[in-house]
Amino acid sequence: MPKDSLKVHLEALRRELAEAESVDAETRTRLAEVADEIDEVLGESEPDYESLRERLEAATLEFEAEHPRFAGILRYITDTLAKLGI
Repeated sequence: MPKDSLKVHLEALRRELAEAESVDAETRTRLAEVADEIDEVLGESEPDYESLRERLEAATLEFEAEHPRFAGILRYITDTLAKLGI
């Protein structure tokens, strides 16, 4: 189920963030906010996946150059949302 896959990728994002040593405070805060947004949408009874997908695409571009690992995880989440038909 795609929603389960979203949860797996969210856990990966949080794990990578916790283990990252060279991430500045601003980036760490922004990534934590993204993770919280994903978690919030997953907990909604009628999630707005389309809006989440759009925000994740923007965040992926934001992190692409300096933090490709995080951008990759966000891309996986965006791809999963696409599989939901969004």
